[in-house]
This record gives sequence, structure tokens and C-alpha cells, in this order.
Amino acid sequence: MNKIKLSKLGFGWGKLVAFAVFALLLFPAVAWGLEGTTDDAIDNILALLNRVIPLIFVLALIYFLWGLANYILKADQPGEREKAVQLMLWGIIILVVMVSVWAIVNIVTKSFDLDRKRTNPDAPQFN
Repeated sequence: MNKIKLSKLGFGWGKLVAFAVFALLLFPAVAWGLEGTTDDAIDNILALLNRVIPLIFVLALIYFLWGLANYILKADQPGEREKAVQLMLWGIIILVVMVSVWAIVNIVTKSFDLDRKRTNPDAPQFN
């Protein structure tokens, strides 16, 4: 019996794992044990992102501050000082990109009234 290898099918382990994670996120019953709708799953993903995004901002700020600390502590070493400048530069770039994306998402959300917290009005009824 011949075994079929994933590499011969064009799949690597990375793609297989990414597909499995994506599939788990699509099915709320599997991902969170919910018996709700897809909207419930989207709300859970958004709640998770709302907790993770500030953490990413903090990590980017720590990355910048790490570069600043290296710049100050290794001021007498020109090579290390240049590395610290690069750390600070990339930290600033990361923060600017993150704030810009956050602002654009908020502008689009508010402009097109895409806020998921709003309630739907009652359906019209005939008397």
C-alpha cells in the first residue's frame, strides 16, 4: 500500500495547520462549544481581538523602549548604538502603522454604521 505524502499533494504542514485553525474558527460549536449562530462566533472573535490588540500595542511600546534603553546604556559603543536606533525606528513605525489602521477602521465603522453593538429595530407589522 502506497502512502500519500502531504508534500506530493502540494500541502505542507504549515498550510495544513493554518487550514485547521481557520476551520476551527469557522465553526463556533467546535471553537467555543457554542450552540449559537455565526454572529455569536463573530462577537466572540471581536471580543478576543479587543483583548489582544491593546496587548500588541503594549508590546510595540516595550520594543521601542527597549531600543531607547539600549541607546542610552550602550552610548559608548557605535555598533550597538546603531542597532538601538534601528530598534527605536522600527518601534515607531510599528506604532504609527497600528494607530493608523486603528483610526481607519474606526472611521469606516462609524461612517458606514457598522457598529455591532447596535440593536436592530422591530420589523414593520401590518395591523
